[in-house]
Amino acid sequence: MNYTKCQQCGKQFTKSQISHKQKCCSFKCAAERATINFKENKRCEQCGKIITKQQQRNGNKKFCSRECYLEAKKNKEKKECIIKNCTEKHAAKGYCLRHYGKLRRRGNPLAPDKVICKVEYNRFCCCGKRLKREQDKYCSKECYDKNQALNYEIVKQFFESKGCILLTNKYKNSRQVLEFVCSCGNTYKKTFPCFKKSSRCRLCSNKIQSEKRGLNHEFVKQVFEKHDCKLLTGKKKINNTTKLKYRCNHGHEAKVNYATFRLYPGCKICRKKTRDEGYRHSFQDVKKNFGKNDYILLSKSYINVHHKLDFICPRGHMGQIGYHEFVKGRRCSVCAVESRKGEGNPSWNPNLTQEEREIARNYPEYKVWRKAVYERDNYACQICGSKKNICAHHLNGYAEFPKQRTEVSNGVTLCRYYHNNFHSFYGKINNTKEQFYEFKKQQSVGGKCKSTEKNLEKTLS
Repeated sequence: MNYTKCQQCGKQFTKSQISHKQKCCSFKCAAERATINFKENKRCEQCGKIITKQQQRNGNKKFCSRECYLEAKKNKEKKECIIKNCTEKHAAKGYCLRHYGKLRRRGNPLAPDKVICKVEYNRFCCCGKRLKREQDKYCSKECYDKNQALNYEIVKQFFESKGCILLTNKYKNSRQVLEFVCSCGNTYKKTFPCFKKSSRCRLCSNKIQSEKRGLNHEFVKQVFEKHDCKLLTGKKKINNTTKLKYRCNHGHEAKVNYATFRLYPGCKICRKKTRDEGYRHSFQDVKKNFGKNDYILLSKSYINVHHKLDFICPRGHMGQIGYHEFVKGRRCSVCAVESRKGEGNPSWNPNLTQEEREIARNYPEYKVWRKAVYERDNYACQICGSKKNICAHHLNGYAEFPKQRTEVSNGVTLCRYYHNNFHSFYGKINNTKEQFYEFKKQQSVGGKCKSTEKNLEKTLS
């Protein structure tokens, strides 16, 4: 524990971590100690009034109020600047504000004896007052208005010199909006400084600018002739956006802007043809590409990429194909179908013998099993109850369980719709009884099958 003595009564007390700067043991000792430092009957340096203890606690030890402090600040005499030939009074470290700022910007200020104030800064206003900055011409706004204010007659003469008539009767200042009649007859409103810049209404100023920016007809004609084109448009105002009609040496006629013609000179149609010829494949290149892949090209002409070409594939099949499809990798469609048959088919089972594939469930025992399943289920689907397009389904797979192929307990009657849905969801390999029972629960909604509800809606509609 940290023990300290009270500076007022002398008692020992413990300091807390929060009040580590505490000097007295209680508020009473602190108040008594504070009153000792205050001077009684202390007077203000400006007005002579007594400063109270409360004012001394707040920090007013020389003046009784802020007003007395400001008056004393005004009456305080300022000495002149240290620099030679400068009569301004200093405000910081013996220098005037102007010289102090200059010396501070330099980084290493020069000695005051070496710096001499220039005579240019000692400028005066027309009223006799000294100017604060070199850039200023007048000391205040009043002096500026007296010398720079325009007369109504001067403004009116300026409007008449430009061919306009001023309608307003008074002129106050440069911010006043003046109404006038332009030489074109249009009435418009503007301030006097804006009128000096544009010197007319908006319509007239736009016409003047368009005439300045306009193009000469003969100059444009020469530009078209350089690129073997003849200008057909007559003499009129031309700019970068006007459409110009022209004819090339090959007889093609088209319209184009002058700006686009400068970027892409020449006939637009001829340029497109030359570009297409550069990208077009020749018949010989197409024939070589077919020959590399052992294809025989029968067609004798080539128009474009989308044109159908006759061919014979290496296996002897005839067909048609576009050149863009052939480049991507597409080939004979008949060969693609044949490649998916037999061993190329993804559902090919290598465990079956050739005899089983030839029979393909056409043996008599399989027919007896199918008839027995139908009779047991009353020739009706066990999910929806329909008696049309029925078939016998193996609960356990036909290929995976060869001993159960002809057992009646391993068969169920289903319609074609649910039979195809079952195999599309679970596949045709590794089928079990549990999969069928799950499928039957999913298809039933509230004791009714989905297909029966659809059939009822169709009949009612």
